[in-house]
Amino acid sequence: MTYPNVLVMGYLRETRQLTPEWRMKLEDAINAGYQRILTFQTTDGGFEWYGRGSGDVRLSAYGALELSEMNKVYPIDTQVIDRAVKFLLSRMERNGWGDARLTAYVLWSLREAGVKDSRLDRVALWLAGQKVEDPYIQAMVVLATGQGVAELEAKADGEGRWVAKGEGIYHARGEMASMEATALGALALLQANRPADRSLTAIVRAKDPEGGWHSTQATI
Repeated sequence: MTYPNVLVMGYLRETRQLTPEWRMKLEDAINAGYQRILTFQTTDGGFEWYGRGSGDVRLSAYGALELSEMNKVYPIDTQVIDRAVKFLLSRMERNGWGDARLTAYVLWSLREAGVKDSRLDRVALWLAGQKVEDPYIQAMVVLATGQGVAELEAKADGEGRWVAKGEGIYHARGEMASMEATALGALALLQANRPADRSLTAIVRAKDPEGGWHSTQATI
């Protein structure tokens, strides 16, 4: 629950609804989660399912993304992020990190972490030039490169949703992958200063009875 708590605290701060009571509760929860996250960082700076051996590129990108968001609302040791970034850069090949899905995800994470590296510009150019048909991946490409938002927007259905054509970054399929694609698409539109009202409404309407979106990853 650490990532949702970070996002909730960011939202409450942004909308000026963060009371002292909620600040204390959220800071306690975030600190506990942060300490837990540290146990998954490996000696090479990456993150792994059990915190042993070598880091996993996908999980390390997730860790850098989450910790970058956390650092906006709760002070953490930024060297933890720096080590994850260094690990990800050490695993970068000429055109990124393998296929377009993973490359877009990692590049987005590094951009959110504020990384400035000329090699990332080269990867962004390669990524923007790939023929990508899956809206899930297209949304991450827009988030990572700022390119292709018009094509992505055109693929939304009448309710502002996108239907994923393959697996999500964490193996979601079917409706859950499409839910993630719609969330990523909404983020991409907002980043490009385009209206995302229909997409946000579709996301709200898709909530399950418990207030989430059926899976942890889709909810985050």
